[in-house]
Amino acid sequence: MEMKDSLIGRIQNKQFSELKEEMTSLVAKKIANRIQAAKETAIKKINENFEDSKYEIKALTEEDETSDPTHTHGVWMKGGRIGEKHNKPMKTFGSHEEAKEYAKQMRKTLSPGEKKYYGLGFEAKPLKK
Repeated sequence: MEMKDSLIGRIQNKQFSELKEEMTSLVAKKIANRIQAAKETAIKKINENFEDSKYEIKALTEEDETSDPTHTHGVWMKGGRIGEKHNKPMKTFGSHEEAKEYAKQMRKTLSPGEKKYYGLGFEAKPLKK
């Protein structure tokens, strides 16, 4: 009788471990699918928000638009963490109105916490000669 109970216990335990592995696998797949769907939704929303905008968000390299001689105004980031410096403009423009409009658009992308706690903002200023 004892051997029979031991054998039944092993069979049940093996079935339980297989079931546990299968459930873990299914949950992992479901989570991965949800994460992928959330990423796709976020990318779609970002593209929709900036589709109407005439500005592109991209990382600037030093020789990008900041070295154009026809550009007279730039947009600088202000605020941030202690010791953080913003010596170079994020982007440069040919007129103050364009720079002002871009700064306004970038301010809209900041969260309330970034604005209040870090004091982040964007300002349009003339470039130094």
